[in-house]
Amino acid sequence: MAKELVGQPEIYLEDTSGIKQVKDVKARLKKEYPAFEKLPTMAIAVNVNFAQDDDPVTDQDEVVVIPPVSGG
Repeated sequence: MAKELVGQPEIYLEDTSGIKQVKDVKARLKKEYPAFEKLPTMAIAVNVNFAQDDDPVTDQDEVVVIPPVSGG
């Protein structure tokens, strides 16, 4: 769902200044790709581990957006 919102499967942020925590990544994504505002929730994984908003992130980390899922 997230890749359909931005029209590509991967995003590389060239300028990572000001990104220190997961919440900064979310804010940058919503600023640069306003379609992310359409997601009711957005989980983030950093280097394959689920992350909280206050968790640190560096420019060497792989960050994955996990959109809301449903099923049963």
